[in-house]
Amino acid sequence: MVDAMSYMEDLQSFVFDESKCVTYKWLSTTLGVSADVSKRMLFQFAETNSAKVTATYLVSGMTAAGGADGGARRRLQLVNKDKMEALKEAGCFADVQAAHVFSVARKPAAEGLSSPCSSSALWCSEFDANRELYKAEPSFSNCLRDN
Repeated sequence: MVDAMSYMEDLQSFVFDESKCVTYKWLSTTLGVSADVSKRMLFQFAETNSAKVTATYLVSGMTAAGGADGGARRRLQLVNKDKMEALKEAGCFADVQAAHVFSVARKPAAEGLSSPCSSSALWCSEFDANRELYKAEPSFSNCLRDN
């Protein structure tokens, strides 16, 4: 349990002290934990600090039939927690099969300011995490390869 508390303190430091946009993949690589553990950590952190952080979810599911061939399509979409219900009500998904916290970041200090988890910040964070995973030795624990 000491490691879990230490990891949560690290996560708190990344978000509040360093103002990072923390994705599950980056957290997994940085702390050397599985992607599943990092997703759970982000969920717990987002729930505990909901007044201070913005959580972005990755939603996966099937669309209604209507593609070029008339069949359903798999859809992946990043959405802020406060827009999850609107996404479901909009009919973007016929069937939501999974949703997990993709990233967390400190909420902007004032209304109208951009979040540290803009699309470019998310891309940069993912790029950095992927670069580290591709450079890792085969003997090194790799959150994507090992899942």
